[in-house]
Amino acid sequence: KKKMIIFDTRVTSVWQVAHIEGSFPLPYYSDFNKYADDFPKDVQIVAYCSCPRAAAEYVVGELRKLGYSKTAVLYEGIFGWINLGYPVMRRDIPELSK
Repeated sequence: KKKMIIFDTRVTSVWQVAHIEGSFPLPYYSDFNKYADDFPKDVQIVAYCSCPRAAAEYVVGELRKLGYSKTAVLYEGIFGWINLGYPVMRRDIPELSK
């Protein structure tokens, strides 16, 4: 029953299409110093991407430099999450008209 923050480190437009339910977009190219005080440092932070982990590892590394020690990478990425049957939020994309 502990709280955690889940960050999707992919580009925001990809997050909008499908993401782990409850996750927040924090793309790998973000200015992490801008967010240095926005997240509590005593809460577990988990980051994921789809590569399956290069962007997430980069983001976690940057957060650790800012003093966030309770960090982890979802090793399998979003596709591993989906393959295990865990919930994702999907945007409905209308079919192209013919």
